[in-house]
Amino acid sequence: MSKALILAVVFLCAGQASAGSPGRLKDLESMLEHLRAGGEVRAVLDWGVCRLQSLKTFSETPARPDETADPRCRLSMHGKPPGCYYSSDNKLKAVSGMKLDTWEYFAPGFLGPRGYLSASAAQLISIRGFVLNYGSVKVYDDNSVAVKINYLKPAFEARPDPAITEETPLLLRREDGRETLVSKKLSQQDYLIVMDEMFTCEISSRSDSGGASFFAAD
Repeated sequence: MSKALILAVVFLCAGQASAGSPGRLKDLESMLEHLRAGGEVRAVLDWGVCRLQSLKTFSETPARPDETADPRCRLSMHGKPPGCYYSSDNKLKAVSGMKLDTWEYFAPGFLGPRGYLSASAAQLISIRGFVLNYGSVKVYDDNSVAVKINYLKPAFEARPDPAITEETPLLLRREDGRETLVSKKLSQQDYLIVMDEMFTCEISSRSDSGGASFFAAD
């Protein structure tokens, strides 16, 4: 079973669906209106319809399209740029759900050209041992949806990348147009990323090919 299938099956299934037939929310505007009124929103994600974006393997001598020499793409790095991922085959036949409990909205121009709604959650799961499953959903004003999933382990129990010393690079410093890795010594309170996947979808208006359905769950 592929790691992407495993992560999709267990992704943050938060609670049971509410009784009755919840109203479908067909765009970001209707979602925000409902949330601002204090309502609850649930996401239903059809992974087989979404597009899988896998993390490229870091290599000092990349020889394949799924490899890169960019140090920002190391598995341990946070805030990886889009170029660290590539479109891979998605044969998933799985559906997951998530309640948007904690959310934020950023208007266009505040953090980028597009406005978006962001929600995230973390849940302890058991996949060949216990890991913290962190997932974030971003719904953009063009009705596209990005889902990012990380498995996290405490630094003291996670096996580090053989190419990384005890001083694991976690930050980048930018000076005079140049980027320099800044190392941060790990402590027992730190978490290491041990799996990194992304999915891209669109808001589904009904039984279409969007992949991401949102419902007013009140």
